[in-house]
Amino acid sequence: MRFALALLLVLAAGCSDDPTPTEVWSPADHAQPPRQAVDPSRVPRERRPQPETREPQGQDRAAAAATLWRISCAGCHGAEGRGDGEAYEGALADFTDAEWQASVTDEAIARAITLGQPPMPAFGEILAPQGIAALVEHVRRLGTNDSDSEADSEAEDDSD
Repeated sequence: MRFALALLLVLAAGCSDDPTPTEVWSPADHAQPPRQAVDPSRVPRERRPQPETREPQGQDRAAAAATLWRISCAGCHGAEGRGDGEAYEGALADFTDAEWQASVTDEAIARAITLGQPPMPAFGEILAPQGIAALVEHVRRLGTNDSDSEADSEAEDDSD
C-alpha cells in the first residue's frame, strides 16, 4: 500500500499543467567570446603577444655590458681584461694593449665570443646577439680606458 501511494505521488508531481520552458538551441549559444574578452593568462605562452623589450642605450648599455663581462668573462680574462683572471691559468690576450686592439676586428671578437676559441668555450648558445655586441663594445672600451688611465697617471706624476 505504501508503495502504491509513493508511486501515485511521483506520477502526480510529474503531471502538472505548467509546461517546462524549452529553449531553442542556436549556434550563438556556443560562440567564442570576442577576441578582446579573452583572458591573456589563459592563452598558451607561444601564442601570447611578446612585450617589446627596450635595448639599453648609452650608459645603461655600457653598465649592462660591464655586468655581463663580470659574470661571463672576468673569471678568465680578469676584471680589467688583462688576461689575469683566476679561473684560467695560462697566457690570455691583454685586451687593454693598444697593439692587440689594433690587430683584431670587431667581427673577429664577436666570432670568438659566439663560436669559442680554444681554450675559451662558445657563448653563442648562451648569450643573445645583443649581449655579444655589447661585449664587443666593452672589449673595445677596455683598450681605450687603459690608455686614458695611463695618460692620467703620467700627467699626475709630471705635476708632482
